[in-house]
Amino acid sequence: NHYDAATATANLDSTTNEDATATTTKTRRWGRKKHYNHHPQPTFQNKFQIHAPLYFYTLLGGFVRTKDDDASIWDEHGLLLSKFLYTLGMFVQSCGAPDVANAAMMGPMAYDLYQLAWSFRLAESANIRQAVLFAVCTAMQYLSLEQLLLLLEVTSMGANTNDNDDCNVVRYLNDCASQDPDECCRELAREVCSSLNVLLSSSSSSSDERHAMIGDLL
Repeated sequence: NHYDAATATANLDSTTNEDATATTTKTRRWGRKKHYNHHPQPTFQNKFQIHAPLYFYTLLGGFVRTKDDDASIWDEHGLLLSKFLYTLGMFVQSCGAPDVANAAMMGPMAYDLYQLAWSFRLAESANIRQAVLFAVCTAMQYLSLEQLLLLLEVTSMGANTNDNDDCNVVRYLNDCASQDPDECCRELAREVCSSLNVLLSSSSSSSDERHAMIGDLL
């Protein structure tokens, strides 16, 4: 009996040691830091950005010089003019996301794009009106908050300082969203209004009441 008890105790100790060794091995194996081959995320430089003003203002200057030479080039369906506005808008968009680094360059381009597109907002062609809304929405994303508020011309009283319906941006967008005969224009106008709300909400502080006034109008 003494022998059996001693043998059992030895076997138990041996089993316990084996289990402990196995557990330690597993713990070391699973707990050991794995050395992954981490590759740094590649960074890309927007090489088009520095060339965008050259393309943009070359096209814009050519349009200004020749727009009255042959009116027939701007056909009644507005295909050429709409493509022209889309192209200018794409030049601006291709400069990358708006940020502090490119604000000095993008601000003037965006403002000029807005001014040009806005001058065609009352065009009879739906193609042109669609391009206008695209260009306006694109331009607004690259304008500073102060530029945006200046264009919207909202006073501290919450009213638009320009009572001319043809020049009131907010009223134009609301009317276009609800009354434009073209379904695509109505949808685009609603998207511009939505983008404006997002831009104003993300760009202005909670203490700035002007963006809330515009949001109410939109």
